Amino acid sequence: MRDLVYAYRSVFLSATKVSVPNVLVGACETCDRTIVLPAQSTPRIAEARERVVREQNARIPLELEDRLNLMAQALDLRPEPFKGALCRYV
Repeated sequence: MRDLVYAYRSVFLSATKVSVPNVLVGACETCDRTIVLPAQSTPRIAEARERVVREQNARIPLELEDRLNLMAQALDLRPEPFKGALCRYV
C-alpha cells in the first residue's frame, strides 16, 4: 500500500490533448505520480473537455453560409459555432 497525498496539479488529458491546471489529485508520496482524481475534480475536467473545439473542414454552399451569417447577425451571435451543426443536418 502506498501513501497518498492530495494536492493541486495540472492534469494532461491524453484523449483530448488538453492540460487542465489546478486540479485536485491524489498523488503517490514515493513516486509523485497521480493516482486518483477525486469527485471534486470532475466538474473542472468536464469543463475543460467541453472547451475543446475540434475544427471541421467542410464546404458549405455560399447561399447557406449567407443565410447563416444573416441569422447570426439578427440574433447578435457569432456564426462559427453553428457551422458544424449546419454540416451535420444538410
